[in-house]
Amino acid sequence: MTEQSWNPANPNQLVRLKRNPGKRGVTTGETKESAGRLLVRVNFGLNEKTYKSYDQLEPCGEPEEIRDLLKAGRFGNPADLRRILTFEKVKGNLTNIFYSMKSSNTDFYAHQFKPVLKFLDSPVGRLLIADEVGLGKTIESVYIWKELQAREDARRLLIVCPAMLRDKWLNDIKERFNYDAKIVDVKELLETSKSFLQRGNPHTFIYISSLEGLRTKNWDKDIKKDKEEFASLL
Repeated sequence: MTEQSWNPANPNQLVRLKRNPGKRGVTTGETKESAGRLLVRVNFGLNEKTYKSYDQLEPCGEPEEIRDLLKAGRFGNPADLRRILTFEKVKGNLTNIFYSMKSSNTDFYAHQFKPVLKFLDSPVGRLLIADEVGLGKTIESVYIWKELQAREDARRLLIVCPAMLRDKWLNDIKERFNYDAKIVDVKELLETSKSFLQRGNPHTFIYISSLEGLRTKNWDKDIKKDKEEFASLL
């Protein structure tokens, strides 16, 4: 199947972004016209269904192993190498630059960037920050969030904390990083999660919720209460 022959109206076709071949998805069969462009709805996984311009997409097969490419004698050319290096540099994965540096209304303290380094080097993408009181755990956490925004296009942040600290988180995020966050209860969080799962819209938010407001001991999915339903959904 050549690039010119593929029909975007056919569902379940494997396609990828030309500018980012690692971004692969499956066509849904849905198309629409916008400003003279043909848009194709693609399911990129993890409930991310979005419209992309037909010209930005190309058909592809299953990812090929390097071993198979070597056996078949299929090698790239210098232009391919330059394109890959340019993409990696723009993505930022070949640099040790802190994108979160000088991105907040705070004084610089070197120790607050140590968790960022540890997180970026973590093979599992998780980190426990257990500094002493007053050393800036809130700032360290949001620095990590800003790195994820720059490197991985992160768009959704959920902060779960004791109820008495919700306003502190809200004020720190606004005053130090100029982000608009919102305090939500389990009902609003449940509605947002359901909406995202049903429609797959790339919804962007920073939500703050209390540990007490989300915690439940009952995981029975048949109980139609917000806490139990949210726990079952997770």
